[in-house]
Amino acid sequence: SYQVVGDLESNSIRSSPSMDLNGPRINVVSNQSTARPSCVLSLAELSDSKCIWTDAELIHIFPANAIDDRSEQTSSCKIYYLVLVEKSNKDNNSQSCIHMWKIIITYPDDDCESISMNNFNNDSEWLVQVQSSKVSTYAFPLDSNAELQSVDVAFGHLSSSTLCYSDVSSSPPYLLSTAHSDGIIRFWTCKHHSSNTYEWSEWCGITLDEQINSRLKTSGQPLAISNAYCGRLAVAFYDKQIQIGIYECESTGGTSFNCETIIPINEV
Repeated sequence: SYQVVGDLESNSIRSSPSMDLNGPRINVVSNQSTARPSCVLSLAELSDSKCIWTDAELIHIFPANAIDDRSEQTSSCKIYYLVLVEKSNKDNNSQSCIHMWKIIITYPDDDCESISMNNFNNDSEWLVQVQSSKVSTYAFPLDSNAELQSVDVAFGHLSSSTLCYSDVSSSPPYLLSTAHSDGIIRFWTCKHHSSNTYEWSEWCGITLDEQINSRLKTSGQPLAISNAYCGRLAVAFYDKQIQIGIYECESTGGTSFNCETIIPINEV
């Protein structure tokens, strides 16, 4: 099911004694007593989600502008993209792939006069409406010797308190980075076409030449990858010993990644 984190500090109805979050209309998954009190609500089932969740290597929610800079959002309608990276399973000969859903959440404006506490107890009314649809399934076009080892988000490291309020002015150069058993780090981006289709592809860097890619080759077997942001990442790899490589592409203007430093794990 699709879940959302609600920030109770910014909710004007938080202090109302008549509000029952445990009523039949709202399914509270968990409460979070932190510096920013909040709760997790289960809103709706995700449509067409029969992929193998047990083999999920990554699940992440991107704001609409990360994938579609033409997204038409309003104050009462927010669009998100849920991305699940599924790792290949040798038992059923499945390929590693990216599943993506579009999620549209609509709700009344904050100053809407029709909002009242009675809405929470009226079975025919529900303030939040969630629509989801699967928009893409993309199998990594890789050989069998390039098994997925690790994947990380390169954009959209958003905390629960900022997820609903992010305002990204333009799409990032790439969304995901993956480490593979062939020793190569690859970068992936997604385009939304006017035909309302979504196309995942390997990022070719700022050259815009699809024949040229931005692949990063490590000197050993990649173990894990972690992105600071789109221009800097760390890769743990094994080459006689476990090492951590720090790579950046800012010094090249985004044309290729350079190794900034190698840290032997025994020095950490």
